[in-house]
Amino acid sequence: MMNVEIQSPPRNGNGGMTALERARLTQDATPAASRMIDAIKKRGGLLDTVNRVASVLLEAGEEEFFEESLAKGMELIGRHFDSDWIQIWQNEMIGGELHFVLKYIWLSEVGKKAPPIEVGTAELYSDRWKALFLRGECINGPTAHMIQEDREVYASFGITSTISIPVFHRKEFWGIFCVDDCSKERYYEEDEIGILRSTALMLVNAINRNQQAVQIREALKAIQRANDAKSEFLANMSHEMRTPLNAIIGLTWLNLENENLDPETQSNLEKTHNAGATLLGIVNDILDISKIESGKLELMPVEYNVASVINDTVTQSLLRIGEKPVEFKLDVDKDMFANLYGDELRLKQIINNLLSNAMKFTLQGEVRLTTFCRRDGDVVWLTIVVSDTGQGIKQEDIGKIFDEYAQVKAKANRTIEGTGLGLPITKRLCEMMGGTINVESVYGKGSIFTARLKQLFVSGETIGEETVANLRSFRYSDGRRKLDKGLSRISLPYAHVLVVDDNYTNLDVARGLMKPYGMQIDCLDSGQKAIDAIRAEPWKYDALFMDQMMPGMDGMEATRRIRGIASEYAKRIPIIALTANATAGSEEMFLSKGFQAFLSKPIDISRLDAVIRQWVRNEQKEKAYSGVTPQAMPKIVKSGRFLSVGPIAGIDLERGLKRFGGDEESFASILQAFTASMHELLDSIEHPDEGNISAFEITVHGIKGACYNIFADEIGKSAEILELAAKSMDFAFISQYNPSFLASARALVADLEALLKNV
Repeated sequence: MMNVEIQSPPRNGNGGMTALERARLTQDATPAASRMIDAIKKRGGLLDTVNRVASVLLEAGEEEFFEESLAKGMELIGRHFDSDWIQIWQNEMIGGELHFVLKYIWLSEVGKKAPPIEVGTAELYSDRWKALFLRGECINGPTAHMIQEDREVYASFGITSTISIPVFHRKEFWGIFCVDDCSKERYYEEDEIGILRSTALMLVNAINRNQQAVQIREALKAIQRANDAKSEFLANMSHEMRTPLNAIIGLTWLNLENENLDPETQSNLEKTHNAGATLLGIVNDILDISKIESGKLELMPVEYNVASVINDTVTQSLLRIGEKPVEFKLDVDKDMFANLYGDELRLKQIINNLLSNAMKFTLQGEVRLTTFCRRDGDVVWLTIVVSDTGQGIKQEDIGKIFDEYAQVKAKANRTIEGTGLGLPITKRLCEMMGGTINVESVYGKGSIFTARLKQLFVSGETIGEETVANLRSFRYSDGRRKLDKGLSRISLPYAHVLVVDDNYTNLDVARGLMKPYGMQIDCLDSGQKAIDAIRAEPWKYDALFMDQMMPGMDGMEATRRIRGIASEYAKRIPIIALTANATAGSEEMFLSKGFQAFLSKPIDISRLDAVIRQWVRNEQKEKAYSGVTPQAMPKIVKSGRFLSVGPIAGIDLERGLKRFGGDEESFASILQAFTASMHELLDSIEHPDEGNISAFEITVHGIKGACYNIFADEIGKSAEILELAAKSMDFAFISQYNPSFLASARALVADLEALLKNV
């Protein structure tokens, strides 16, 4: 506040002032008082403007509106001072030297006529300016009164007077805030400078918050892009790994059904089958942890049979004991409810993870599974306890075992299979079921894991003593193969199904898995052929099993077109998806696209059996075929004709024949399907399109798999190289090498066609 100094006039005789003296005093004081009042109004107006600026910035909200709000705030300051430029410059190190860079600017109509300056313009600090601003001092006043060096800088922008204020954010020299004029000269008073300093800091704080928000938003976008890329990679990885796993698990199981195997061959096949199952478990763990990280892991509750869940998981897990001197014990409460409502598959996963963990780390002694439940209204609390006499866990490590990617004693346990993801996944599944999991352990003596899960009540029926006795006396040591062989297939000699898959090994596996039902099984290798088959013979097939990823047309598009055929048959035929894509939401996606059911590869025979019973079985037709048993597996046809013709360039006939158990009839049918489909596939990539390179990639992917499956490895390797080139978008490489690939592949097809005519 301004101080007004008034000298005391002489007093009258009574010690007071005369009227004239009072009038003179009032007249002398009026200019000073008026100046004080004007200063108060001026300060009040400036503070009111600053408050309006603050209000505008607070109302900005979303960062996309920030620059608009900041410009409005700068305009309010410019209008208040009747100035022409408001500028905010931020410090940046460029080439090792400190520069001030223009970030934001507002111009009046007069300012717009001045020499233009672009946002992003960088100017080098002079040593004098740097020292001045670092001391917190301002540049204030008409440019004409400045030293020549400074006058030239401002004159280049058409500025006649300025107040340039250094801004410090968290004690660091952040930049400068400028209020400039292009047509008049002025000085700013200390009161104004103080308020402008506070205003500049307020603007800079808002800018920093916005910059941080933008950085966070961009970081989140980058994370999302990375997650999307990871999800796509995992989907592709799932497909690429599940396809060969389908062959490994499916074909070894088919061979294990042969009762005439010698002990060594049977043992080797069992080990191969178990290794495939282990690898499949690792793939599933990786996919599940990805679903958990992306929030896409969901529960799919159904009504399920409790005894079946226990039986299936125990049988599968016991394979891990192998030859170790470990005894398995099962304690099941006879009063457990026979049926519950929950996610049956995820419940199996929890039990399997706990059992496999116990069996992996127990070298001798016992592993025990205890289960019981308690009802609380509509909720049933299911308790699962897995105890073992294994190596146990140190107290300092107990807190780590449920952490993702943190396998305890990883080096010491490097010979033990697994990813270390089983327990973290189990913990997450328990939490999703509204339950808990905890562990008690004594290092060197064993561990006890207890999971308590919330399921829903179905009925009061209990499993009873007889079921408990059957579970306990089941011959678990015979392994999963015995369970699968004991699966009771229904007889469906009236049924006729179509399997569509571009991979001939997958067709072979599917055909073998379905033969015990006595069905007629037709196989096609493309979506278009499936469409043509449905159009050509209405009501021929009872169901259609459709692969997802095929060259030319994928299974989803083929299904869409089948559903679009103008016939009741095409609209009603059950279509079951066959896919190696097991990522989150896959089943829901297929069911929403016209499919009736979903089978992931490798095909689980129990799940296949359930699908066949639900979608292929016809109880009305069944009555007419009562007493008919499933067809026996075809006999092996051997004559030596294949090997008598001599070698064929590009294919190992001997290995190929062995691949199909020496059955020349089966091998011939596969080669016939291979040659028949290869003409179309090779023709489709004769003139690759750079604008649709993904179609080329899918086609050579199918050719690669088909060639490897018949041991045409040389052509398969060439197809694989072209597939990698397509993934890398290397069209020049494709253009150069595709012609020689086509020539080699066509030569092989011609040789095989000649062979098939002679055998």
